[in-house]
Amino acid sequence: MGGISGEIFGNWMDVDYLVIHESLRRKGLGRELLKKAEDLAIRNNCKNIFLNTLDFQGKDFYPKFGFEEVYVKRQYPLTGTEHFFVKKLSNEIDKETGEIPEEAE
Repeated sequence: MGGISGEIFGNWMDVDYLVIHESLRRKGLGRELLKKAEDLAIRNNCKNIFLNTLDFQGKDFYPKFGFEEVYVKRQYPLTGTEHFFVKKLSNEIDKETGEIPEEAE
């Protein structure tokens, strides 16, 4: 199916992997997993989410969700390109409901 893996270190969340089985792509699963990770980061007072991906792994996916490309490593590991992304978080949580407002996402 799919999954996401990462860790929180200080006020950063580092996403190590976001993987969706090829037959299940383009159905919103990646978006859902990324949203759950972002919610977890906000609830743990993270200020940023960091992730990286290779050029053939969906580098165009992350900017759709507010990630900004901050660095490109060329000729990696040999002829490819590795892309590094950061998303700044708003850390807003509704005090009454515990929900993260839509505009904060």
